[in-house]
Amino acid sequence: MELSEEAKTTLHELSEWKSKQLAGSKMTEHFFETTAGVKVKIQPISMFDLQLAQQAVQNEFRARGEQVDPPTYEVDVLGGEKEYHQYTEMTIQDASPEEKATWERHILAITQMGQEIQDRTALVLLEGICVELPADNAWAERRKRLFGEEVPEDEEQRKLYYINNILLKTPADKSGLMMAIQRVSLTGANEEAIQAMEDLFQRQMEASGRAGTEVLKALAKEKAGMVLQPDTPGRTGGQSMGDDAKPIQKASRRRPGHNNSR
Repeated sequence: MELSEEAKTTLHELSEWKSKQLAGSKMTEHFFETTAGVKVKIQPISMFDLQLAQQAVQNEFRARGEQVDPPTYEVDVLGGEKEYHQYTEMTIQDASPEEKATWERHILAITQMGQEIQDRTALVLLEGICVELPADNAWAERRKRLFGEEVPEDEEQRKLYYINNILLKTPADKSGLMMAIQRVSLTGANEEAIQAMEDLFQRQMEASGRAGTEVLKALAKEKAGMVLQPDTPGRTGGQSMGDDAKPIQKASRRRPGHNNSR
């Protein structure tokens, strides 16, 4: 069946319109400017891939039996009922030596998991950074000569090393570039969703820093001493699910919960 002239004209117009749309989208470029004034071209990534990578790390740690969840304790309440609460940095000070040991394993696990999530996330975000490595290896030889650093040979890791150590000079550069890529990747989403993502990103960065501080304190304390109190009360990191906003009642009887082992 042959198309009518009117149908052919309509299809031709639609084809031209689509070509213009594609051409226009190709002309749209996005850049992030570092504190040194260097403009870095960026492009969208799949936010779904980002979530998959982060979830994969958590699944791997749980599959290995790492102490991802904090230990819990049992509390008697009115009516003979029992409640289970997760320990926090403050309440763990009243716990048994065994529970404190479990808490230290928890701190170490979420710190290592947080670092692995950051490493995995960086590889996904790398897809959004349009940067080519220098043609020669002078920059790598200089790093080795000055700092004794061995630049990775793996292509992805080498590019990531270059971006982190040469291109991005400040912490603001690193966090700003990641946030810029995520914002571009949410093109089309409403402003509330974008703001929620940025707030979550900031909380994750802060939580990661707190978790790192806590594991250093735990490793440095004397074996017979008390668990050191953190600089700020609350949870150790974004991976710990303790409810810090709700104060935990002081119980007359406290027993370990059922999930304080691995």
